Amino acid sequence: MKMKKSFQLYFIILFLSILNQRFGNSIQINGLIETEYDCIHSLYETFNLMSSVVSNDGNSSFLFCNSTSIKCDGGFLISLNFQSPSLSPPLTSNHISCFYNLKKIKIDNSSVDPDITSFKGKNNTEITLFNVDNINNLILPSVSSKISLIIDYYSCGFTFKITSLANFSSVFRRFYFNYLNLLYKRTLINIQKIPDLTNVSIPSITYELNSPDLNSFLNFSTHNKIKKIVVTGKSAKDFFFPIFPSDSLENLEFSLYQLTANSIVNISHLNKLNYLNIGDNPFFNFNNTIPFKPYPILSNTSNSIMKISSHFLNLPDFSQIFYESIYFPDNGIESPLPLWSKRYSHIKKLDVSNNPITGTLDKSYCNLRYLIMYSTLIDKTSLPSCFTCYFKDISFKNNIIGSTVSDVPIIYNTCKTLIPNIIFESNKLFLVGSDLGFEWESIQTNDIEFYTRDSEYNIVNEKYLIYEIDYSFGYSKKILEFNFTKSLVNNLFYLSTWYQLAKPNPISILTSKDQIEIKGQYFTYNSSLVFIYINNYKIDIISTTFHSIIGRFAISGGSGGGSGGSGGGPYHIYMIIDDRVVIFDVDELSIDKITNIPQCPNECNYPEGECDYNTGICDCNNPNSNNDCSEITPTDCPIDCGLNGYCFIDSCICSDNYYGVQCEYANISISAIGETTENGGNTTLYGFFGYSSSKFEVYIGGKQCSLHSTSFEMINCIAQSGKGIVSISIIIDGTTYNFTNIYKYLPISNNNNNNNNNNNNCINRCTSINNGDCINSICICKNGFQGYDCSSILPPSKSNNTISDNGDTTIINQDTNYQINILSLLEIDQNNLIIKNHLLKGNWNLTKKSTLGNPALIFTQTILSDNNKDCLITATLEEVKIKRNSNFAGINFTLDENSIKISISIKNYHYQTSLNSLQLTFESSVSDNNNGYDGDDDNDEIQYDNNCNIIDKNKIDIDNQEDQYSNYIKIQKNGKQLIGRIISRALSDGRSTFLNTLVINKTKDSIITALQLPHCTKECLIDPDFQVLVKFNPTNCGNQEEYSSKTAIIAGSVVGGVVFLSVIGAVSFLLYKRNLEKQLSKRLAKMKRFEK
Repeated sequence: MKMKKSFQLYFIILFLSILNQRFGNSIQINGLIETEYDCIHSLYETFNLMSSVVSNDGNSSFLFCNSTSIKCDGGFLISLNFQSPSLSPPLTSNHISCFYNLKKIKIDNSSVDPDITSFKGKNNTEITLFNVDNINNLILPSVSSKISLIIDYYSCGFTFKITSLANFSSVFRRFYFNYLNLLYKRTLINIQKIPDLTNVSIPSITYELNSPDLNSFLNFSTHNKIKKIVVTGKSAKDFFFPIFPSDSLENLEFSLYQLTANSIVNISHLNKLNYLNIGDNPFFNFNNTIPFKPYPILSNTSNSIMKISSHFLNLPDFSQIFYESIYFPDNGIESPLPLWSKRYSHIKKLDVSNNPITGTLDKSYCNLRYLIMYSTLIDKTSLPSCFTCYFKDISFKNNIIGSTVSDVPIIYNTCKTLIPNIIFESNKLFLVGSDLGFEWESIQTNDIEFYTRDSEYNIVNEKYLIYEIDYSFGYSKKILEFNFTKSLVNNLFYLSTWYQLAKPNPISILTSKDQIEIKGQYFTYNSSLVFIYINNYKIDIISTTFHSIIGRFAISGGSGGGSGGSGGGPYHIYMIIDDRVVIFDVDELSIDKITNIPQCPNECNYPEGECDYNTGICDCNNPNSNNDCSEITPTDCPIDCGLNGYCFIDSCICSDNYYGVQCEYANISISAIGETTENGGNTTLYGFFGYSSSKFEVYIGGKQCSLHSTSFEMINCIAQSGKGIVSISIIIDGTTYNFTNIYKYLPISNNNNNNNNNNNNCINRCTSINNGDCINSICICKNGFQGYDCSSILPPSKSNNTISDNGDTTIINQDTNYQINILSLLEIDQNNLIIKNHLLKGNWNLTKKSTLGNPALIFTQTILSDNNKDCLITATLEEVKIKRNSNFAGINFTLDENSIKISISIKNYHYQTSLNSLQLTFESSVSDNNNGYDGDDDNDEIQYDNNCNIIDKNKIDIDNQEDQYSNYIKIQKNGKQLIGRIISRALSDGRSTFLNTLVINKTKDSIITALQLPHCTKECLIDPDFQVLVKFNPTNCGNQEEYSSKTAIIAGSVVGGVVFLSVIGAVSFLLYKRNLEKQLSKRLAKMKRFEK
């Protein structure tokens, strides 16, 4: 027992002796055992760092463990952040080998000895080298080392100098598991063979190769943990593109000369490859194309770049390349640039400089954010204006046409196509228009900063989101000034933040000999959106700005040319600016005299009210009142009428567009429609569709129209294909609204050859090649022929046209009387049932006669309404004395001499329901003239051949014929024809829309037709005329089988589907050959009597 205790005591003494030998002594100095304390004290003294450590005054020692750079645990130093002063000696492994339990050391901005990695600690020590010096000669640790090496290097890359490929590969594989991370910069390897780097985690590696072992290129497939690979140098032999793994590769630069291709290379698996650069490799193409296909579909295309210079000749399909920036400079591309498709919208930048590309630059490249094309053979004399408008910017200009004199064949110093506007969508203001430029930084405003820099580009429009406004709180700045600083336009642009809310505000009119200028505000810089009609004559627009519209217009005359004038007042003026309509009258326009237009105070605080520019008085919407509609009449009402009405006593008085107990239901209506061909396409419905954000569905001809955009007054959608006249259904929140037979598909032109030209869309093909030519679906008559199909001739004697004071029109030619009467205005429902019949015949009031130019009479009558807005109907009947060209609703036509032109305006009609529409009825009739008047000025009575005038049979025939733009009504008697031409368009609230013509009654000597008007709430405008002609036929009228003296009334419905209404009546008479012979015989007889 005693011996056992002595043995135990021996082992205790031995253990304590070993501990004392290992640690010197167990006494700790300020948290560190003596050996650890001496090690850190020696290190800090060697590198003059003692001043950074606090001393312990009690025993003249230092508190190393209290330093932020040192961490201690259990008497040992376990973590050290080391940074030596400048010009200090390198840190070696001997300086830190005395630390027994060091786990982490970070060496920051210090010089190190290459042997630093030979440190042997007890644990797997992590050494981080952060911006250290002398790293290029770093000695890699052996595989048996127990350290992890992190090299975190900002300033530059470094080079491992490796002589043994085997050791290098083994070491790198070991690095991944135990001790290597390379951050921020590249690893440069100067070797002849590509190593196997399976699972080696390196952000970037660069190989500089010179005649490398090409078989080792198979090892590129092992670089599965490397994000960036750069290969440069030169190969002594041709080689093919190696296979790279898809795991991590984001950046690949391959500029090793002699790279070639014998087939298409599939790189579709590299979906993280955001940067691909194939340097100057003249042999890397396949069949003169880029040898990559398919290209990778990138998981993130932002800031992605593809650069290829491999002397290929043919451009690839850009829709298959998913890089944001594409650089193809210095190749051999010769073919013209393709049209820039919307399928390429993901591409923001294209560089094709220094290529022999030919052809012209299409306008579609305005859709591309950045284009570089200097030193090409592209025609630079006809560049799109979206580029030339910004040649004030020299760097931008040089990117397009270069900087040398030879690259600039013409001088670009003007820009007339920069057209900005502002639109309002979802509480945001957007700057839209054409040629707005490619840099939002160059656009300046006087009031607001751009809310965001997002932009959308397409061929015709550019769009910048510039500011977000909550209109429920209002926005005081209604007009902004814009300056496009890098454009060739020097003036400011004034734009309205209320562009879609503000009405055009005409202030004054100045006329010269052949021009008119309307000054005001809230106009537009886009002249294609401006339509001005003065007394139904369309003004040819010359220029437009926010404050001015200039057009061609002659006050006096009536000679036409589209700008005409009717001489003397009043002048009825239509202004349509981007579908915003203003209608007013002026009594007089004089050359070089300013005509001021009455103004309303504060623009009636639109949309609380609208200005009547005839009186300068605001028409306020209830419950708004005061002279500028700024006040709301207070009411105590038990019913909430919302925003769509106001309370009166104990019930809601709804605005025109709403109904219901609380004015909760919208009066859905369609006033105008944009046309499409039978192939379908983009169409717009105008009208009122409610202010809510309700769900819309639209069906045209029973087929759904895919919605593009909607608002309270417009629906834009894509119509499917169809034919003829069809109905429209609109479904809003489950309620269906049907509109019967109001949509017309335009026939597709048939381009087969015929005896006139290559257009078959004219009636009867204009009879023959000798009679007329078919141009744009209209017969252009020649050789003295007349009529819609050039089948008639002018009579030798003129007609006697009479317009009575009650509005009836009579045309007499020899033995035939024709009458034209405006009968009635019908309100009909969607089932074509008559709801109201307003008799017009016999109720006209003659208000003005004009004898200047073409004699005209103006008639009016009023339909009383219970909404304090009576309907005014105005009919202008004009006798055309001189043949002239005219235009209505975009349709050009000719008014022949001795024809009758009728213009009808219907203003402020009050409908019983919003689904109803109007029909205007005409009666055309024929009778015999028993007075024997032949139309000439001698007093001889002419006895007409009874064989040509005896009526064997009276009958009415309906002959359906079509051309592109018109309907025709034809009444035949005694070889003469009364032809009424009705252009199938109307102006409905200032917009063009389809007009249908119906035959509603016929007898043996008359026909009643109805013009199916749209649901126009402000004004419907139609513009018909009539003409009498003689059917030409060489056969003697004694041939009773073909030319009996019968009456034939033919109503030819010729509806081209064009969206406007116009009625054109032409009256002229032609004689058959026998009648011509009788006149000639009469003249010869008179001459013989004179000779005797």
